[in-house]
Amino acid sequence: MNRINSAAVQRPPLPPPAPAARTRCAPEASALMARVWIVLFILAQFNYAESLRRAPGLPADMGEFHGGGGKPLQAAGEGLTGRRFPALARNFITDFFNNKRPAVRQWKTSSTSLVDISKLADGTDRGGASASDMSIYRNAVWFVKGLQEYTKSGYEAAAKHFAPADLDVNLSGRSFMITGANSGIGKATAQEIANRGGIVHMVCRNKGRADAAKDEIVERSKNQINNAGCMVNQRELTEEGLEKNFATNTLGTYILTTALIPALKKVEDPRVVTVSSGGMLTQKLNVGDLQFEKGTFDGTMAYAQNKRQQVILTERWASQHKEVHFSSMHPGWADTPAVQLSMPSFHAKMQAKLRTEAMGADTVVWLAASPAAVKQPSGLFFQDRTAVATHLPLASSRSTPQEDEKLQAVLEEFALKFKP
Repeated sequence: MNRINSAAVQRPPLPPPAPAARTRCAPEASALMARVWIVLFILAQFNYAESLRRAPGLPADMGEFHGGGGKPLQAAGEGLTGRRFPALARNFITDFFNNKRPAVRQWKTSSTSLVDISKLADGTDRGGASASDMSIYRNAVWFVKGLQEYTKSGYEAAAKHFAPADLDVNLSGRSFMITGANSGIGKATAQEIANRGGIVHMVCRNKGRADAAKDEIVERSKNQINNAGCMVNQRELTEEGLEKNFATNTLGTYILTTALIPALKKVEDPRVVTVSSGGMLTQKLNVGDLQFEKGTFDGTMAYAQNKRQQVILTERWASQHKEVHFSSMHPGWADTPAVQLSMPSFHAKMQAKLRTEAMGADTVVWLAASPAAVKQPSGLFFQDRTAVATHLPLASSRSTPQEDEKLQAVLEEFALKFKP
């Protein structure tokens, strides 16, 4: 039996911009890339100016960044933090795609030397990067990486190196549980599994939409699909008082997966595939605020943080349960109902470059069904059938073993309380 976590979400994490290189930049992205480097230059200036403004003894108007509508986004006055940046980035990137030109005001440097700014008069070393600095950097690098790798052209470039025989498999007699299986990548995964003879157990939020999806998949594949229950993924609190992003994406995944592990160990070739997101690359585990009770709530950040937690759990499960093959993956930027609903502006601008649902599901199916996939070490993070890094370079996003252990311990406490 195989377990595939692929629950739909309301707010997929938004892309932001800088260099990365695993696949080549497609020709149609070259014009965008030229403009992205301009964006990066502006963001770098903003980042440096923001660092200057935090330094004691410098003028309050040291520098400000102007985004959409000509309104200055002042780092000091508005308390720019890693949690707030995605909202600012969304406005900036909207202007970017609308061909508006963000402006950076000239810095007033007074008598302070820019050369010596990292060492101030009080002897404090300001050379290190703050949390907000790293958030800006991670978002910037990730956006450019996405333009190169997460789009349709990125998939097509990677697919040239796929081994077609990897998915020439007969899955008759094998069972697959797929969450979020009534639409998007989950539905595309269910279809591909059913086409190969697998028995698919659909775990969905809405029974009516699940039944409709089941009928469609059965008609196309001529294979039976069992639909089981529903899962909720909202931004409010549950009846038990849990934040719904955390409850669904992290705690729900933890409870369902750990409940299945004993049964998985008794069958041949057991696998667990968790559909995470490349958005997790923008996040460092924050085990001290799992339910986002501190500061301003942002669903995009909550989602990305949940996806980081899923990757960490996958790594830990792989080390603790050797009999089961665990993996997590990023499907790329796919044209799904969730993206259309929660990011209409991004979808409208990028629609021609977005992957199809089948492209997004390809690596999920490969991990769940291909003999080649289990030859890879358990616990890895995949993109386009290739194991990739779980951290951006120089991004300071790695958590400590103690923090990872605490995440699992906290989830186990919740699981004991809420398990049916």
